[in-house]
Parts: sequence; structure tokens; C-alpha cells
Amino acid sequence: MLQKTKLANGKSRPRALVLCIGGLGDVVWASASIDALREAHGNDIEIDLLLKHRSGELFRHDPRISRILILRGGPRLPLLVNPHKWLILAQALLRYPYHLILDLTINRTDFFPSLGWFFPAAHKVKVYKVRQEVDPPETHRTTVVQRLLAYCTPDHIANRAMPSLRRPDIDIRARYGLQTPFICLHTGNSSFYHNRKNTRLWPVEKWIELLEGWSRYFPHHQPVLIGTPAEAEHIAQIADKFPGVINLCGKTPLPEMMALIADADLLIGTDTGPTHVAAAFGTPVVAIFGPTLSHVTGPAGDSNRLRIVKPLTGTLIEDVQVSQVVEASYELISGDGNLRATEAATKNDDPFVNRQAPQKGLWARSDDLANAGGVAP
Repeated sequence: MLQKTKLANGKSRPRALVLCIGGLGDVVWASASIDALREAHGNDIEIDLLLKHRSGELFRHDPRISRILILRGGPRLPLLVNPHKWLILAQALLRYPYHLILDLTINRTDFFPSLGWFFPAAHKVKVYKVRQEVDPPETHRTTVVQRLLAYCTPDHIANRAMPSLRRPDIDIRARYGLQTPFICLHTGNSSFYHNRKNTRLWPVEKWIELLEGWSRYFPHHQPVLIGTPAEAEHIAQIADKFPGVINLCGKTPLPEMMALIADADLLIGTDTGPTHVAAAFGTPVVAIFGPTLSHVTGPAGDSNRLRIVKPLTGTLIEDVQVSQVVEASYELISGDGNLRATEAATKNDDPFVNRQAPQKGLWARSDDLANAGGVAP
């Protein structure tokens, strides 16, 4: 149990700082730590997060989080030339005495080792110190988080920890006039920010083909395109051909996008942040994968609500067919948006399910993710 800080009112509570200096998906995976720490050390634990600036909005509205520290200026810059790292250290040393520092920065390049050296804390779990034990090749990211949690929470809590987010209190339907059930389509990914070859991009013509048949495939659902401003030009190639499609790409700050995803009957996307956000909310997800490893970076959550679609032959994402995506969607929702999958389908004491990784019809289930420990009921 963590030692506790005496407060002015005579009560005491433990304090923890959780680091995840990575992309949106990395931070969603790290969110598995929040409920695990609360279960292990009490709901009165103060949990502060250290994140990159684009990830902070995931938790601004989250009552489980006490403070959010934002690291700017590039986490890869050494301490001596990154004034923001000095600022973070000063804030922690002068204002936030922590009992636990939990570094969940799984990305091997985006980390802040000097934080662990200088911070006064009774207990420190630093990912870069135990990399060999927790992160062997082709281990799902959620499993790595669970293994790191085992250093500061009981095994039975760490082993069932899964990503979880809180929906912002926004009336998103009224804000954007969404009168009918809707399905979110996220056609881009973070590669647009980095100006690099985008192997996770399902081709524009595939999305157009999906929308051309939309009235037959999903007659009761409105398609809603979501994305960041960096993806707007790409998404416009799709939206401009369909005036009836609601295009909110680049128009919604992250909390609004979160509310849209949480309220959607389904999200169809690729290996990208909003796909992981949807899984953390329990929104049914169809994730289209190509060469990236779904058993390492696939969405983690209730396997009844997840389908990973991969090429029937080869590894190129452009070889995934629209018919595969539609059939996977039908496995998750009916025409009126009700979940087709039943909770009883995966009743099991084992937190990891669907281990046989069968093929069914035209789509591959998310069983390969379950094999890696990334899917729990």
C-alpha cells in the first residue's frame, strides 16, 4: 500500500504521477492504470498525469484525475535544452510530492528518464528499467501496461486492467443536429502529422465505395466523418462526393470528438487513435488493418464489440474489401443499431477470450489481439 500524505484537514491520501509521453493510442492504453490504481489504493488517491499537449484533452473532464501536466518542446530533447522539462520538474518538486511515479511511456523513444532520477517518490516504476521483462517482441500494448501495473498493484487487479475513458458532458446530438442513429467513420491517422509513408491508410476509393452503398448497407444510420485538421484535405476527397454526409473533420475539438465516438452506434476506422478511444468507451469498432500488427497495436476492450478486418491475402491495407468491412459491421450491429453480439457469448472467468483465432466469413475476428492479452470481457 502507498504511504499517504497528511492534509491540512487531518485526512490523508496517496498521490501518484502517471507518465505517458506518447501518441493518442499510447495514452488510451495507459488509461488502464487509472481504475487499477483506484481499486488498489482507494478512490481517494490523487492521480496526476504527465502527457503531451495533444493528449491532455482526453482527461480534462475526468473526475478521476487531479491534475494534468503537459510536456511541450519535444520529449526527445535532453533535459539541458528543454526548459519545459525543467518546469515539470519544478512543479513536481515544489508542489506535488508523489508517493508513486508510474512511467507507462511504452514508445521506446518518447521518454523522460531524468524525471525518475530527480523526482522524490517512495516508489518508482520506470518502463525503461524493466523493458526486457514487460515488453518482449510482439506483445500487445495493453499487456505491457498490465505488467507494469503489477509492480505497484496486486496481480489480480493488474491482470484485468483495461483502457477506460469518461465521456465529456456535451450534448453532441443537439450541437450538430444529429437526429438519427449514426456511425462514425475515421478515414485518416496520425501519419498526416508526420509527413511519412502512410501504410495504415485505407484508400479513398474504398471509403467512396462504402458510402456509395451506404443506403443499402446501413439504411437507418447517418454517416459522420471525423478527424483532425491535418486530415481535413484527405477527408474532403471523400465528403465532397456525398453532400448528405455529415463532415465534422477538423471542426470538433477532442472532447467533442470523444462525445461523438461515445454516442455512435459503431466506429469504422484504421489503426489510429479514435479507434482506441472507441474501444475504451465500449463503442463497437471495426478496425481495418494492413501491415501493422493487430495483435500488438489493435484496439483493446470487450471482444463482443471489436472486429479487426485484414486482407484475405497479403498484408496491404488496400486489399481489404468493402464487403469485409460491411460484414464485420453486421456482426456488431443490426439495422437499427442494436448490438448483435450477446454478453453471454463470452462468459468466461479468464479475462482473455476468443483464443482460437478462427476465420469466419470474410472477416477476421479480433482473436489475434486476445491471444496477446489485449481483449477482455
